[in-house]
Amino acid sequence: MHSGRTRSTISALCFLACLSSSPVVCEEAPPSWRVEGLKAALKDVDIDVRVFALREALDAGAATSVQQSMPEIVSQLLSQLFSSGRSAHTSLALQALMKMPEQVPIYEPKIRSLLTEDWSGAALAASILADANLLRQEDVAKLERLFDPARFIATTASSALKALQRAQLLTEEHGRRIAKVLTTAPANMTVAEAANILLDIKMLESEDVEVIKKRLSSIDPAADSINYHVLASVLMRAGVLDDQLVKALEAILRTPNYEKQFAAAQTVKISPELTERFSVLFVAELGNYRLKDWNALVPAIQFLGKGNTLDLSAVEALAGADNIELVRLGIATLSSFDALRPSDRPAAIRLLNDADTTKKLLGASALIKLGPDPARIGHALSPLIDSADDSVAVSAFANLSVAKALDRSYLPTLKKLFLTSSRIGIFPLANAICELASADPDVTSKMNEILGKGPQWEVQYAAITLQRCGGLSDENILTIADWIKGADPIGTDSTLLTKLAELGPKAKIISNKIVDLLPLTRASDGGLSGMLAHADDRYLHKLPMAVLIASGPHDKRTLARIMMHAHAGGFAQSDLTAFAYELSGGKREQLDFLALLRTGETPGVVTTEDRRAKLAALLLAWNVVGAEPHPMKTFLARRASSVARNGSWTASDLSTLKSWSERLGEAKFQDEAEVFNRELEKILTWEKLLSVTRVGGLVVLSHMTFWVLLLLFYRRSKPVQAIFFWNPLVRKIGGLGYVGLLLTWVPFLRRQLLFPFTERLIEDANVEAIDLKRYFHKRSVALADGSKAPLQSEIAEIRGQIVLIGDSGIGKSMHLRLLCKSAVRPTVFLRASACSDGPMKEIQKRLKGLAGDEVFLSQIIYAGALDVCIDALNEAPRATLKKIDDFLSDFTAGNILVATQNFGWEPPSSARCYELQPLARDDIKEFLQSEISSHSGMSTAAHEAQVENYLEYALAESRPISVVRLHLAILSNPFDASIVATMLNEGVTPHPYGIVRQQISLALSRFQQRRAGSAFPEAAFAHEVYQALTVENSDLALSAKYVDELAEFAERRIVVIFRIGNDGTDRRWYFRHDRYRAWFLAKAMLADEALIRQHLGDPRFQNAYEILASLLPPSEADLLREEFVEHAVVSSDLLPLQRFVRLLGERKIAEASDYDALERTG
Repeated sequence: MHSGRTRSTISALCFLACLSSSPVVCEEAPPSWRVEGLKAALKDVDIDVRVFALREALDAGAATSVQQSMPEIVSQLLSQLFSSGRSAHTSLALQALMKMPEQVPIYEPKIRSLLTEDWSGAALAASILADANLLRQEDVAKLERLFDPARFIATTASSALKALQRAQLLTEEHGRRIAKVLTTAPANMTVAEAANILLDIKMLESEDVEVIKKRLSSIDPAADSINYHVLASVLMRAGVLDDQLVKALEAILRTPNYEKQFAAAQTVKISPELTERFSVLFVAELGNYRLKDWNALVPAIQFLGKGNTLDLSAVEALAGADNIELVRLGIATLSSFDALRPSDRPAAIRLLNDADTTKKLLGASALIKLGPDPARIGHALSPLIDSADDSVAVSAFANLSVAKALDRSYLPTLKKLFLTSSRIGIFPLANAICELASADPDVTSKMNEILGKGPQWEVQYAAITLQRCGGLSDENILTIADWIKGADPIGTDSTLLTKLAELGPKAKIISNKIVDLLPLTRASDGGLSGMLAHADDRYLHKLPMAVLIASGPHDKRTLARIMMHAHAGGFAQSDLTAFAYELSGGKREQLDFLALLRTGETPGVVTTEDRRAKLAALLLAWNVVGAEPHPMKTFLARRASSVARNGSWTASDLSTLKSWSERLGEAKFQDEAEVFNRELEKILTWEKLLSVTRVGGLVVLSHMTFWVLLLLFYRRSKPVQAIFFWNPLVRKIGGLGYVGLLLTWVPFLRRQLLFPFTERLIEDANVEAIDLKRYFHKRSVALADGSKAPLQSEIAEIRGQIVLIGDSGIGKSMHLRLLCKSAVRPTVFLRASACSDGPMKEIQKRLKGLAGDEVFLSQIIYAGALDVCIDALNEAPRATLKKIDDFLSDFTAGNILVATQNFGWEPPSSARCYELQPLARDDIKEFLQSEISSHSGMSTAAHEAQVENYLEYALAESRPISVVRLHLAILSNPFDASIVATMLNEGVTPHPYGIVRQQISLALSRFQQRRAGSAFPEAAFAHEVYQALTVENSDLALSAKYVDELAEFAERRIVVIFRIGNDGTDRRWYFRHDRYRAWFLAKAMLADEALIRQHLGDPRFQNAYEILASLLPPSEADLLREEFVEHAVVSSDLLPLQRFVRLLGERKIAEASDYDALERTG
């Protein structure tokens, strides 16, 4: 029993030595979470908290890492430590600087000032300055007091002298002052310390050696071995092998007393020469086994450590003797020296086969060292396992286990021996069983019994056994923790704590128990201060700290337990707080929790969610404290009431607030409970108010749900449309006023309302007929500043008021139609000529119900929710034009796009104006080649060749510039160019002037060919076109009675077909472009010359007059020009005159040109 306690003591001492030394000894580097926790502690406002954190960083080997990551904070702390005036703080600062030598120059003045302070501080300061090459000659005098023989302290004197030596400031006088200690000090231990210092600095003189010899001669080694060996060690270090000393040491080594032999051997080993001499001498004597002191020689050689390096032939001879006793001596000796050789195997086997148990076990042990022979050893030792002597059986099993000679067949015997063996033998037997059967229920049961009942000193062995046999369960760990009554550094408590530290995170389950062992009180400090802490330095036990660090980082419950002890007051308050930081791992959530539990912290509360989180955290801490009164409860009560006061609490918080109120009331914190009661009253009052309005809210919700359902069916159900949304009475009364408002101002609802009319709104745009593949995108517009930009990017959507100006056929209408086709928002397409009652009325015609309400329309147009496209403004009568102007003035913020030719109209100032540009010369060829008809039968290559031939001739550099310009004017207009491409595709040579006339003439000719000579009723058709524009004010659809003629026109893309209605059976024909209508208007005007003068200045007939410029005989054309002159004088509108004169000039150029060559190429 005594030996077990001794081993546990040695284990604890080793562990404590590891904790107190450099952390490299204990672990290579601290875990990152621990470093982060220490960094958080170093940021605390309490200097004592930061002091503890710095000390922990030094112990953990993290000082350099911390300094590099937060240099300003560490620098500030070091300055505070130096200026605090506390020796412990100064010492800590110096220790830190030893780990951070690059910081020493910063604090040099303060370090130098310490040379005159307390002795330990002065010595440490001198050492630091010396290492930094900052120790100076003038500093030497300040250190002289450390060498005073009357006040000699070995540690400070040694440190100071070595510092002077490193700084090359050490003098012989310094050595002589220390030498005086040899003659004046009463204690031999002090003399030895002084002599060792002199040896370290190489200043031990011969007279000093004589003094030591004299002192040594007066000591009886048998009576005072400690002082004798201390002084003898000095002489050995000095190389003095005095005969009397040598004889004395030899005599001690020959004494059969292990402790004395061990002490003497340590002294002898200082001298390699003497060690060799004694080892050789003793080994030589081993051959004479009859010597009186033979049994003492073996341990002496062992302690000297030279047994396996010397000539052991004499011992080998013993092992090879016939006498089995001599063999035993030889093998035992060789084994103890670890000097067994393969040649010794026969001797070991002889011992193994001997009947004597002791010899058998010795032989087995030797064979194991020589290289195990499991079969032989198993055969020899198996009979011993049934020995009546438990110790013999246990030893046999131990050897069998080491030799790997055990198998599962031994289990029954092992189990039987385990269950009947004495207490001492059960642990190795348990380990042997576990090696064969892993976790065994009998072993587990027995070990659990020891854990539960003791005795206490066996608990540690039971824990070790369970750890090897399947691991410690949580229940085992809790049981072990119950045996720990304190944190005594020497004894069972320390051994168990050491074992728990080895478990790592598994020890988390006993964190609360370990936390309660942390505080180091004044009463318990006496036995611990020397080993673990100093009263002015540390206030926490090291061993419990080690367990908590090994199992960290920790959760809020453990942190709350630590803070509970901190709130209890006492010297450990700051250390506990800092240690809580350390165990938090620096996690933000944990740090916020600690801030909430700090007395000096005032928690900032921003949101209700933040308040809820803080109350939950405080409740956790409250539960950790428990039911008993505690200072921390008062703190928690006040903090909780502070968090709860004036919060924006809701009904969901009722249970939380009520729970706090009840807890505080039961704990007699009435004022704090009242705070929660007031907050509860606020919530209940508000809930009563809500209950009053809940019924009304339910009604409103039901009403809204009803209208939402109606809206869902609105798109598909005509009854819903007609009854609820298009009936103003139902909508206004049934909608309680707010439905109409929502439909007006909520974008999604607006789109839903207009959805049934989407097709009607853009019906005139005929977007289905648009072939995007044939659309030529390389178009540009001129901006107000004269620069040009791509049309697609500049007018990609309708935003605000936009006016797009361009000549006839240049592509204005096509772009408007494209915008309608790709529009995201509801869009309406209007022809200006159809807006005789104004755009608003025209839009209303296409809508029903609320959607057609003028107020609703005005609101959504003004809000930009309905995009408006107005095409061909130049074709509108003046009265209509005035109404369109008013519309633009009324809706300056609306999204409205107007397309028009330039006819003298002044756009509103709120609009952005763009002029659509003709095709660029470089793009003409690409445009013509892209316009290939699928009906012509011509291949793409042939069509491209036709285009190239035509352009080569038409734009030849040899041609007059006026002719080239005429061709460019035609080809740069997409409408004219498309006709040119169509003719080329059909093998027809385009005429550069009167291209529309040529296209229509071809169509009429084809019609006549297909109708067996029947001529097209051109005059009647022209008259109906005129009537549709001037008299009937229709939508300009062509009469269906000309269906055959219109089919021919459709094939040549002169007219287009609109399909009306869901099934598309209702068809309407419209001219593809107003230039085609203009041709027939011109024909109608030629049939009645009065009409020619009647419509001068009417923008609807502008293109017709351009046709007349090519149809009228030259003389009549000149007369018409004069009419335009008179009109310009009267109206001040020069544009019609300018156009007419330009066209007459182009006609003359065209008539003067020769196209025979072109016709031949075509």
